[in-house]
Amino acid sequence: MTSKGGTMTTFSCKNSVYIHIPKTAGNTISRLLGKNKLVNHGYITPRMNGVVDPHANVSQIYDEDLGKPRWTVFRNPISWFESYWSYKRSHGWARGPTQKQALNFIDDRVVKDSIDDTVAKCYQDRASVVECVYAEYWDDKTIIALQGISPSGHDQLYKYINQIIAKVEKIKLDKQYWGVANSTQNKSKMNEKSAKIIWENEYKFFGRYYNEDKTISDEWAGAFDNHLKERS
Repeated sequence: MTSKGGTMTTFSCKNSVYIHIPKTAGNTISRLLGKNKLVNHGYITPRMNGVVDPHANVSQIYDEDLGKPRWTVFRNPISWFESYWSYKRSHGWARGPTQKQALNFIDDRVVKDSIDDTVAKCYQDRASVVECVYAEYWDDKTIIALQGISPSGHDQLYKYINQIIAKVEKIKLDKQYWGVANSTQNKSKMNEKSAKIIWENEYKFFGRYYNEDKTISDEWAGAFDNHLKERS
C-alpha cells in the first residue's frame, strides 16, 4: 500500500473514501484498512507531480468516488498543533510532501526553535489556524471520527472507526491490525499561554467536538450515531 511518493494514507475504500488530515493517526488507520483488504487506490494530485498524495483533500477525490460516503479524523487543536510542529522538527522541517512547498499556512510561519513562538506568529496573522488547515479536508457531508487523548484516546478512536466501517463497508474489522504507529519522536509541549491562544481562537469550531481539557465532549459523543446515520 505504498507508492514511490510514500505511504498511501488518503484513499478509496470499497464503499467509502478515507481522507487523512495530517497528524490524525493516518498511518495507523491506513494499515488497519489495508490489512482488512478495504483499499482500492490512492489519489494522484498536481501537488505531488504524478505520484500518490498522502494528504489528498476533498477537492482532489476522483469523480468515480464522489458518490461514496467519506470520512476523516479530527484531533483537539492544541494536541494537533503540538504534534504537527514536533513532526516537522523531527523530519528536518520538510515543507510538505515534496519538501519544496508548504503543505499549509503553518509551514511558512514555523519558528524552528520554539513551538510557542510559532503559535504566536501564526495567530498574529490569522484568527483560526488549525480550523483553516482542516477546512480543505472535510465538508458537511463528511463522517467524523474523533481522536482523543492517550491512553484511552486510541481505543476511543478505534470504536468510532469500527462503527463507521460497520455502517459504510458492511464488515467487522479485524482488530489485530490496530496498533499505534507513532511517526513523531519527542513530542513538544506548548506553554499554557499558547494553549490558551489556540483554544480561544479555535473554540468556536472545535468546541462542539472537544472540551478545553482535550477530552471528547459528552454531547458530541452522544450524538455520534445520528451523525453517522445522516452522512452515510
